[in-house]
Amino acid sequence: MRKPLNIKQAKHMQEECKKYYVDGTNILSISSAKIASNNTSGVRGVTWHRRMQRWQARIIFKGQTIHLGYFDSLEDAAKARALAEEKYFAPEIEKFRNKPE
Repeated sequence: MRKPLNIKQAKHMQEECKKYYVDGTNILSISSAKIASNNTSGVRGVTWHRRMQRWQARIIFKGQTIHLGYFDSLEDAAKARALAEEKYFAPEIEKFRNKPE
């Protein structure tokens, strides 16, 4: 069983997390290449849509889910996701890196 955090620890963690938020976006999360353990496609933001029988690509940015489309091949869905990451994530990551301390 996990030990509960005391108030001092919780406030410290909250302050540390604030450093990595830019305009409501968690920079650590969007710059990570880690794939969720339950991901079966091997590509972040790409899932098999059973009803449509196609690959679906999505990206979540600033709390909004942006539907990128349905694709016949996993490769096409992965390309759409990569382009969306360049469009949405790259400018935010760059803004964070250039932010004065």
